[in-house]
Amino acid sequence: MISIELAYALPDKQDIIALKVEPGTSVYDAALQSGICARIGEIDLDQSKMGIFGKIVKAPKSQAVKAGDRIEIYRPLILDARAQRMQRAKETGTKGVIEVGQPVSGSPHRRGHSLHRSV
Repeated sequence: MISIELAYALPDKQDIIALKVEPGTSVYDAALQSGICARIGEIDLDQSKMGIFGKIVKAPKSQAVKAGDRIEIYRPLILDARAQRMQRAKETGTKGVIEVGQPVSGSPHRRGHSLHRSV
């Protein structure tokens, strides 16, 4: 038997389960054996992305775990990072937003200014 951990984080808490599995156990099967689905009903292992130490596992049903691995089950994103930034910008208005191509006051890169002197 080899020792591994399984982690699942909710916004307000994190579950880490230590377990022992047979060598050759897949990431998916280890997640099933952990009992995480019974503890947290919202997890669908067939739809959830999984990783080991922050790196996505592309084929969790065929990739075997190694001793000491920490399997992570990732929650689906509600909004991706770009959509979140756009939403924040709408909420705060355009205050503090600089249009691309417009000079910034006080910047040495303004039109007519050069960082290099002509000799």
